[in-house]
Amino acid sequence: MSHATIVLTLPEEVVQKFRQKAAEGQRTVEEIMVETLMSYQPEADDYETLLAPLANYTDEQLWAVVNTTLTVSEKSRYENLVDTRRKGVVSEQEQQEINQFVNKIEMQMLFRSEALVLLKERGHTTYAYLNDDKTP
Repeated sequence: MSHATIVLTLPEEVVQKFRQKAAEGQRTVEEIMVETLMSYQPEADDYETLLAPLANYTDEQLWAVVNTTLTVSEKSRYENLVDTRRKGVVSEQEQQEINQFVNKIEMQMLFRSEALVLLKERGHTTYAYLNDDKTP
């Protein structure tokens, strides 16, 4: 994947949210922004098109994709929402939030799987990742 540099002017409050999320997950702001952009689920059903750019990632970038997970606060919120739904008292807004988490997790799993395939093709050992229960 070729890389492009894009300069964005964002409102300070948006930047602060990215900084906070990065700090919570002990990650860089860039990683959080890339993850956010990657988690956007376009209406296209063509997953090959979505995954194709991974073939041009460096090994380091692919490992970053493999290790991408929900942040601690996201995991906590998702678990709380699921517990609330089990009790049968979930609002429409909470259900939408659950659906957004599910979409994000599914996309992470899709990208993670493709990244592992590419890493294996490049000679990396991925067996432990394929047999480990590391869900986002």
